[in-house]
Amino acid sequence: MLRRTPGTADGGSYPPLPPGEGRGEGIQKSTIRKRLQYLLPILTAVLALTAGVAFQHRLTASRPASVITLPTQTLVDLEQRPHALTDWQGKVVMINFWASWCEPCREEIPALNRLQQQYADQGLQIIGIAIDDAEPISQFQAALPMDYPVLLAASQGIGLMERLGNRFGVLPYTVLFDRQGRMIQQHAGALTQQETEALLRPLLTAQ
Repeated sequence: MLRRTPGTADGGSYPPLPPGEGRGEGIQKSTIRKRLQYLLPILTAVLALTAGVAFQHRLTASRPASVITLPTQTLVDLEQRPHALTDWQGKVVMINFWASWCEPCREEIPALNRLQQQYADQGLQIIGIAIDDAEPISQFQAALPMDYPVLLAASQGIGLMERLGNRFGVLPYTVLFDRQGRMIQQHAGALTQQETEALLRPLLTAQ
């Protein structure tokens, strides 16, 4: 004898639907999936943009939290001649960390050349510290000469940048020191010539 299952018109027994497989619930889930497929790229883009803005905000600081002085580190130039960074103390020193493979770094160099030429008589000394090897830097300088010293740091430059406030290793990274060798400004990311001049002028006019 067949046992009658509630909801069957002919007394037959049908297997129950698995949970969530009802028509109304299936349509609802399909609609949710479509909405998620549409919204997910938008949400991802918004989160990436927000994270990028926050990341840049963390990296860019007008002044260091504590007094940091010009490093005593000695680095070599392309001719393997040693240079101590403190050799330039007494000038307004602008250290620009860069690499030949860094597009924003390369774009900054013509402006840095102009700044060095324009403000050298007022005591500006730009120093390029390359997070790179000698060969690519030599090739780069053959195509675009740089009007200021370029020193080779390779991988050890990462640690030097970190000690000067760049915890994330972002390039380009620019640090300004006053004539007493105190770090006054730090900036992660590319700077325009106008932005750099605005940072330099107070230091160049101060004695």
